[in-house]
Amino acid sequence: MIFKGKLDSAKKYIETHKSAVIETNIIKETPETIEPNKIKLTIASKDGFSDRIFEVTDSLSQNAQIMENLLNNTVESIERSLNDQEKMYVFYRFVKKNIFGESP
Repeated sequence: MIFKGKLDSAKKYIETHKSAVIETNIIKETPETIEPNKIKLTIASKDGFSDRIFEVTDSLSQNAQIMENLLNNTVESIERSLNDQEKMYVFYRFVKKNIFGESP
């Protein structure tokens, strides 16, 4: 009985949990405005929009693959200790600094 009660409680928590990530309605580009083999990354804030367009490649260099693996392994090992809001804020700061070249 106690075990079932704990499972029911955990199930209820999971089903009613709301992420700290805030969803917004952002005007999205239609696919026709972005060229084939390109992606567009946008950061929207109270100060406006920052956009970067990148070419998509099917393969990565050896160094790029190493970097991707290091990033994935680091995130996977640390993310369990952070809540959703902290994870998204760290990701935002990383992208803003390393992709957009802006200070967080």
